[in-house]
This record gives sequence, C-alpha cells and structure tokens, in this order.
Amino acid sequence: MLQLISDGSRTRQRRETRRVPIQRSRGFASRGSASTSTYTPSLSNAGELGGRDLASLLEDESALEIERDKAPQPNIPLDVNAFTNHAETDDDGSFSDFPGEIAESDGQGLPALRQFKRLIAKARRDSIDGAPLTGLETTSQAWALYCQLDERDRNDLLTKEMLLAWLSTQENEAAEAHCLEVYNSIPAQHRSFGVYKAATSMFVRCHLLGLAEQAHEEALARLHNGFAVSGHLCKIALEQKMWDLAFKVKQQLNHRFQDSAVTQAMMLSTFWRDIATLPMLFDKAMELAKHMLLRYKSDVPSSEFNLFCQSLFKTVLREELVIKNVDKSKPSAALLSAMDGRTMRYMLGYFKQDEQETVVLFKELILAILKPESGIPYANAHKIVSFMYSRYRKRDGVAPSRAMLGLLQRGLINATDELDSFTIQNDGRGIHLHNIESDWVKFYGKIGRTALVRFMKAWAGRGRPDRVQHYWQLLRSGYPDIKQQVDALWALIYVHARRADVKEARKAFDSIVQLTGLHTAIVPVAERRKIWAVLLHAYSRADDLDGAADTLQQFMQLGDDKPNQYIFHPVLEMYALRGDVESVHGLLLQFDTLSSENRSTALYGSLMTAHINDNDINSAVTVLEEAVTKQRKGEIEGQLTGCFNILLTAFAIRREIDSTMRVYRRMRAENVSLDADSYGALMLALTLYQQTASAHQILSNVMPKNDMRPTAFHYAIVMTGYINQKKPREALDLHRHMKRLSVRPSTSSNLAYLKARAISEGAETTIATPDGIAGDASLSQTIRAFKSMSDADISAPHAARQPQNVSLRDYGSVEAMYYGQLIAAHGTRQCFSAAQELVRQFKQAVAIKDSKDSVKPQQPIVVLNALMITHQGMQAWDEVDACWKLAKEQADIVTAFRAPPTLLPLSDEPGPLYRLSLPALEDATPATSVVRRVEHSKSALMKAKHSPALRHILSTTVRRYISALLSQGRYNDMVSTVAGLLREGYMLDNRTWNIFISNLVRRERPLALLAFRLTERYLIPSFPGWAKRASHKPTQATQKQGLSYINARYLPPQQLMPQYQTLVMLASALLKLRRLEAVGVTPIAVSGEDVAVEKYVGTAKLIRKYAPRTLFAVQNMPSVDDNVQRKWLKGERRSS
Repeated sequence: MLQLISDGSRTRQRRETRRVPIQRSRGFASRGSASTSTYTPSLSNAGELGGRDLASLLEDESALEIERDKAPQPNIPLDVNAFTNHAETDDDGSFSDFPGEIAESDGQGLPALRQFKRLIAKARRDSIDGAPLTGLETTSQAWALYCQLDERDRNDLLTKEMLLAWLSTQENEAAEAHCLEVYNSIPAQHRSFGVYKAATSMFVRCHLLGLAEQAHEEALARLHNGFAVSGHLCKIALEQKMWDLAFKVKQQLNHRFQDSAVTQAMMLSTFWRDIATLPMLFDKAMELAKHMLLRYKSDVPSSEFNLFCQSLFKTVLREELVIKNVDKSKPSAALLSAMDGRTMRYMLGYFKQDEQETVVLFKELILAILKPESGIPYANAHKIVSFMYSRYRKRDGVAPSRAMLGLLQRGLINATDELDSFTIQNDGRGIHLHNIESDWVKFYGKIGRTALVRFMKAWAGRGRPDRVQHYWQLLRSGYPDIKQQVDALWALIYVHARRADVKEARKAFDSIVQLTGLHTAIVPVAERRKIWAVLLHAYSRADDLDGAADTLQQFMQLGDDKPNQYIFHPVLEMYALRGDVESVHGLLLQFDTLSSENRSTALYGSLMTAHINDNDINSAVTVLEEAVTKQRKGEIEGQLTGCFNILLTAFAIRREIDSTMRVYRRMRAENVSLDADSYGALMLALTLYQQTASAHQILSNVMPKNDMRPTAFHYAIVMTGYINQKKPREALDLHRHMKRLSVRPSTSSNLAYLKARAISEGAETTIATPDGIAGDASLSQTIRAFKSMSDADISAPHAARQPQNVSLRDYGSVEAMYYGQLIAAHGTRQCFSAAQELVRQFKQAVAIKDSKDSVKPQQPIVVLNALMITHQGMQAWDEVDACWKLAKEQADIVTAFRAPPTLLPLSDEPGPLYRLSLPALEDATPATSVVRRVEHSKSALMKAKHSPALRHILSTTVRRYISALLSQGRYNDMVSTVAGLLREGYMLDNRTWNIFISNLVRRERPLALLAFRLTERYLIPSFPGWAKRASHKPTQATQKQGLSYINARYLPPQQLMPQYQTLVMLASALLKLRRLEAVGVTPIAVSGEDVAVEKYVGTAKLIRKYAPRTLFAVQNMPSVDDNVQRKWLKGERRSS
C-alpha cells in the first residue's frame, strides 16, 4: 500500500490535527440524506495534505485508504453503482484505521465501529501475510463487535458489505452462517455488485447452488453491470469443477439478453473475456473435456450444454495459443501434454466444422502452433494440427495460405528428421509431406520456390539423390531464373556428402561451376562459401585428406572470398582425427591470419580432438578451459556443448567414470545445455562399465523426460553393450522396439543388429561334433536381414547426422562395413563356402559401384581381416600371407603423415575459372588418395612417420596373422613381423601384445627370454599388482578383459598391461626353462627356423637380470584352482 508521508511527519501531523475541530464527514453516502459533496484527492498532490483535508481523512479511515491507494472515487447518491465502486475499493483492505492511531492505541476505549474496522483490517493484513482463513476466534470476535454496534452503524450498508466481503473469505461454519444472515438482511434493492460477488462465493463454497443461481439471476435483473457477476460466478464454478453450475450461469445470461441480439452478443463477448482471465483456464477446460468423455458413455449431453462447451473451448484455445501474452518458448506442461492426447482432439470435435468462425479459429490455431516462437514441438502437435488442417482445407472457398503450407512442411520435416521416413509414428490419418506437396499444386498450381528448396535440403540430409534430383528439376522448370535457384545448389553436393560419396559430390560441384561459373553476380558470397564448404564436407566424410587439402588450396587460390569456419573445419577435423596436433595448430594460425572471423567453439573442438587422439587428454582439458574463459568474454562464437561432449566421450571411452561425471557436473555449473550427444557419452560410459541396463534407462526414460529424442546412435550404444555382455536377445528386442518407433536407422545400429542377429542365430544353429563345429551352416537369417538392407539403399543410413562408431578411413566403403562383419562371422564358424560367397558378392558390389569411374576396386583392411580368418580355417597359408601384405600396403598409405597445406594469401582480384582444377576422379578413395603428388604434400608422405591416432590400425590384422604363423610354427616370421611394425612406428594394442607374448612361450622350447623382456618393457610398467583377495571369484567383466585376480577393474583402451593368462603362461615357461636347465637338455638337429629363434630362449639368470619386475609379478601370482592354472602350471586339461 502506498505510504504518503514519513512516520515522523505523520506523528507530528497527527498531534496537530487533534487540536483541529473535527466535523464528521463520511467519504461515501450511506443514507439517502447524506451530503452529496466530498473531498476528492488529486493525484498531483497526493503526498501533500492540507489541514482541513487531513482532518476529514482522519475522521474517515476509508477515504484515507482510498487516498493512500491513489484511487479517488466520487460521492454519488445511493444507488447500486455507489456500492459497486465502494466494494471494488474495499477489496484492497480500505477499512483500516490511520496507521499512527493503530500504533499508538491498544484498541481499548475506542468506539465499537472503530474496533470493528480495526479488527477486519488486521485480519485482512494477516490473510495477505499467509495466515489461515479458518480462524473461528477471529470470526466470533468480528461478529461480536458487529452485534455491539448501535443500530445506525449496524444497518449501514457499507458496514454490512464490508462484513459480508470479509466473511465470504473465512472458511468456517460460523462465517458461512453469518454471511447468509448478513446477505438476507440487505434489502434486494440495495444489493450491489460487491454484495452479490461475496454472497455467490460463499454460496458455492457451502454448496448452496440454488441460492447462488438465485442471487445471480437477481443481479442480472437489477444491476446494469450484472453480467460481471456472471463472469465471477462462472469462474468459481469452473475452478471447483461444477460444470452444471457454470452451464446454468451461461444459460441465465443468455436468457437475460435474449430480446436483443446485439446486446446479447456484447454481453457474451464481455463474459468470455472475463472467463479468459481465470488462472490455469486451459487445465480446467481439459478437465471438462475429460468429464464429457466419461459422460458420453452413460448420458448424452444436451445440445445447449454442447454449445456451452464449444464456446468455452474456443475461448480457451484462442487465449492459450493466440492471445495469451506468455513466454512462448516455454509452453505450459499441460499444453504440451494435451497436444498429443485424445482429450484435446475431443475438445476440437465440439466445433461445428461448417461454421465460418470455426474455420477462422482453426487457421489461427494452426498458425499459432506452427510458428517457431510458440515453443511447441511439432511432433507433439501433429495429431491436433492434422485434425484441424484436414477440416480446414475441406471448407469450400478456403485455401491454406502459402505461409501455412510452408510452416506445415517445416514442422513435418523437423519432427521426422530422426524417423525412418517423413511420417509421424503410427499415424495413418495425419497429414504427410505428399499432402503438402499436392495442396501446393491444387491451390497454387505449383510448389512454392522456398518449399522446393526445403524439400531438396530435407532429402539431401537423408542421402537420397533420386529425390533431390526430382525436386531440382521441378525447381528449374518452375523457376527458370538461375538467381532463384542458387540457394538450392549446395544441396546437390550435400546429398552425396552425407553418403560419403566424394566422386558424385565432385561431379555435382563441377556441374554447378558449369551452370553458374560461381560468379558473384549470380551466386552471392554466402552461397558460394556454402558450396565450397559442403564440397570440403564431402571429402571429410570420405576421409580423403589429400583431396580436401587440394580443394582448400584451390579455394584460396581463386582469391574471391575469405575463408570462414565452415571452410576450415572439415580439414581441421581430418587432421584432428589423426591426432596431428601440430598440423591443427598450424591451420588455426593460418585461419587467424586469413579469416576476418574469430575462432568458433567448433574449431576449439577440433584442437581438443587432436590432443585426445594424440593420447594427451590433459591438454584437451586445458583447451576447453581456454574456450570457456573466452566464451565468457565474448571472444569466440558458438555453444560449448560440443566441446564438453568431446571430453565426455573421451573419458567415457577410457572408462574413467569419475572424470566423466566431473565433466558433466562442470557442464551444469557453467549452464551449458546437454544435447543428445551428451546423453550418448554418459550411456557409453555405462555400457563400458558393463552397466548396459542403466544406459537403457537413460534411453527409455531420462531422455524423453528431458525432451530429447533418442536416435539410432543411442540405440546402437545400448545394443552393443548388450552384445558385449553376451545378451544378444536383449539387443534384438531393443532393435524391434526401435523399428516400432520408426527411428531412422544408421550404419552403427544396422551393424549392431546384424552382429546380435548372427550371434543369436549362431547359438541356435551350432551343431557340436567330435571334431568341433560343423561347417557350412550359414547364418541364413542374418544374410536375409542384410539383403533387405542393401536392397533398400545401403548407403542411406550412413547419411544420418549423428555419431557413428565406424569410419570410412578404416573400411574404405560402406559396403565393406557390412560384408567385413558377415565374412568374419562365417569364417569364425568355419562356414567357408558361405564366407567365399560373401567375398564374391562384395567384390561384385564394389565393382558395380566403381565401374562408372573405372577405378579398380580394392579390398579394405576390414575385409582383409575377415578373409584371413576364413583362409586360416581352410589352412590356405599363401592366401593368408597375401592378405597380410595387402593390408600392410594399405596401412602404409592410410597412416602416412601429411603436412597441412600452406595456403596462399588472398589476391586483390578473383582468380579465373580455368584455375579451378580439382583432384582427379580416380583419386577419390582414402586408400588410393596417396598416389596424388600435389606440390604441397610431396615432402609430407614420409613412410616412416604415421599419424598418431592411426598407429594402431594394424593391431587386429597382425593379431590374426600371428595366430596363422603360430599354426604353422613360424616363430621367426612372427618375431620379425612384429619387430618390423615397431621399427616403422606402428603400435600394438594390449590384446595383441598379450597374444603375441603368449604365443612366444607356446613353443616346446619357449622363447622365454624374449617374452619376459617384451613384458618388462611394454606391459609391466602399468601393472597394478595382484588383488589382495585372491579367493574372490572374478566377475565376467574382469575375466573378459583378462584382469582376473589383478588389482584393476577396467582397462583404458590404449593402456598396456599383462593379462592374467599371459602371466600364467610366463610362469609356465619359466618352470619349463628351469627343468630344461636342470636336466641339461639341448635341442637336437635343429632346423634353420630353430637356429634363428634359439637365442630368444635364454636362461633363468638372464630373465632375472633383464626382467626383474615381470619375474616378481610371476613369482607373487596367487595360486588358485582355476582352469588357466590347471592347464599351464599343473599339466591338467581344461575341464569340460
């Protein structure tokens, strides 16, 4: 309440005014003989009160409160308006005494009326402060004081109205009884709006609905503004879910003004505007709709009640979606929930479809929902929008506007981006993109230009060149002016970039150059940059670093534009994925020099990726801290979510769950929003910790609750987790659920499904024989599943804009990803004929794909790995050697270090078009791109230096080759092969090291010295020691990682450490060596192979000298009765 004067001034004025003769004067006429003149304060001098004015205000506390609230009211003769205006003012608590009097007096000795008003004022203040409204004692005191008033004051209409208004707010039986008594004591002709408002509130709370209706009807008949009582009573009824009462109020209002259609329309308009002010009105309307759904099952409502519901629903929807001035980016939870439910469609069904008002409303609602600022995801509103649009467009003479069609198209595309097609899940009657397309043609003769461009972009993102070409031709024929086509040109390249088809992308670029010349007068600067950036993106998707570097240099040589982050980022990412920190730093420095833009968070992300792939995660953390600091200062552009996701994923892959959670908490502290990739990193950490069920919970519960739509990437993570935990059935169930939800598949999800399918089918069809597994039992169901994928366009899933756990750098082609897995699965099962047939089909598929460019198809490393399994099972050793040589040659090509291009400075004039020469088509694939000898990279192809992140590329291949050499007893070749790889800079992963060392000691005279020395140098430095509780049975997860009885739970991917079986086999070799030394046995008639490796056998003394830590670990190994120790240390065979 506004304070007019200070406390000190008020006290002095109060003392002075006590000496002034006071002439009693009421602020409002309460009787017919009252004076018709009164003081009306001015807003201009509300803080300066004169002597006479102050004296009159002190006498009339009500007027003082009006003065204090700056709400002057005229003094008018007795009529309903006087009580109405006074009651409205009284709602703010205007019956209190002057504050100074209240502070100075304890209330004793005051007149009863003064005490009564003081009590009411205090009770009102307490209620504002949150005190309960059920105090019986206060009600009794107020009623006692009222009864003590003299007859003149007790019958004063203002006093009664004041008491009635206050009693209507008290929630006890005494107040209800007194309220009814006071109401009945007021003559009908003297009842004001305030009286009816208070009385109807009390009647409804006491469930005296008949009296409420009677009072409402009386107010309509007597007061010229009685319709205000209608709105008040109807809002109370809706608040209390008294639907019949609300309907009755509307009926009474209709009946009162039925003689004048114009007046009735005006009153109803005012009535519904008043109803629209009810808080949470939408929730109330949804409750009514649910009530009607249940009521229809037992009783058919009257047509008048249906009309009432229709009017209410129209008011609610227009208020909530069109008029309401709220933060549209955060629609209410009730609205979002209702959008996808049956109740709201039932609500819309009340509208008469043939009414013009309904048509207009549907148009307003559709546009309000579809506008980006509404904050309503289209997927939630699709059913509602489809319902309204299907009825709207059927109206004769009504054509959906171009804006509406465009918004519908954009909403459908965005909502279905991660779905299998541009169709909402389980939607048989909703609108589809083909409906939008046909409506464009029906109502406007052709599809709008912007709509055609949007169609092209949408299909390009899905990797569908056939659809992109269809809409491109429509665009060219419908809008032949080249300037109306330029913003769609980049989509012609992008569709091939998403498929990682760099050859077709380059052809599309060439066609754009021929069409436009990339002249500034035709293609604006922004579009020209986008075309170049998309071409570089195509090279990045295909991992063709040489082609990307050449293209970037060509862009700079033309000199017609400065590069931006989208030009540099694809090239930076390729160097970053190779762990080439120096090259990334060099390119960033060139970007700072050549570009007019600041670095973006995406560029910082590339630098982080480079450090992580160089096995320097601490430097990546430092880069992130720098990015956070600069982003706070506004020195870099973009969001930090991607940078945090890179670090989240890195720690997750390293199985550092604590570090992963620290990064997550830092994201929350910095107010960095999580996205789908953030949840993917958390899920990955859980699956690597053998907690796939928890990751599944994030997928099915946490992400939907946070308005995150899971993609095939998330399903692939959980499916892979189940597979690694030997639960293929759960993975297959999850894939079925994914298909049921129409989630758009990716290459990762397809491969995970095929792997689970193969494991499950293999377990069902394996036939045990005395000689082992029965051969040639092909995985027919798995092959059929793959066939259906390939028939539907096997490259399209690779276009998904989401992380993939496979890269063309390792596979060479999309086909190789699938065939490599299937060939390996059949080779492992010794299904040699099926494996050979798959090899033939792969060669044929690649040959058909590459025949257009006359490029000889090559078998990527992943396929060669699979072939080695098959040939080893068939004991075709020459074929195994051939596969190893091919794999080694391709690895030399792929991993060769490439220095970044030195970009030329910008020239003053654009370069001529004839200088635009891109890499030749035959140099398109990563495996063959090394044959290009462009000037900037001639000195960079250093065979002995490999990109840091690619030095493990031959780990799987050499592991399988070592196994084949062991089967042939070729220990010398085994040692020389590994030694040669290490000399050339390649690295082996932990599993390969352990298998290699274990194989060295499988020889009859074990190569113990070499095995111990290799363990000492490469593996034992990270050995954490033996677990204290050796009797504790190892878990499945520790057994799988070879960590049984070792004081470690999980092993980061790049960490080297001896496995349990390796140490057991080293112990066995040491025992065998000591026995040989004890009996003095020397080899007889050794072969050339034996002579070459005999020096690696060594003695116990040499082992003690050169491998003391390894020897200590072996000697302190716990003695347990398990299959491994029984087999290697006690001469017992593995138990069945």
